Amino acid sequence: MAPPPPAKKKYLGMTGGVLTAVIIAVVLVCCVGTIAVCAFSGVFNRVFETAAGGAPTTEITSCTIDQGTVLGSARIEYKITNHGSAAKSYVVELEVTNSSGAKVGSISDYVPTVNPGATASADVLVILERPGGKDCKIASIT
Repeated sequence: MAPPPPAKKKYLGMTGGVLTAVIIAVVLVCCVGTIAVCAFSGVFNRVFETAAGGAPTTEITSCTIDQGTVLGSARIEYKITNHGSAAKSYVVELEVTNSSGAKVGSISDYVPTVNPGATASADVLVILERPGGKDCKIASIT
């Protein structure tokens, strides 16, 4: 009579096949879920921004470029208006460009809570990466 086959080893109370299936499921949920959240977060932001009344408007009120130092600097004053129905904070990316439109300096500025219908004013100092700054512009608002 042949001896009985050895018992299958169990890990965490599961056999190898079940444990493998659980690990694959966890990895899929973690990876695919994270990718889906990242991919759709922009869509959700646009949907809720539109529902809240639309995108903010910005305007540069002053752009003073100083070429007096080695690289130069620019003081930019701007305002941002919240056209939504909910208070919101913003990150504004500002750029300084040369006469051909190439970026010679940039900075990100955080604007804390702007109430619905309100306008906030801000100013930043940009140290230029290269000399030759001519214009200031708002590159993006998030």
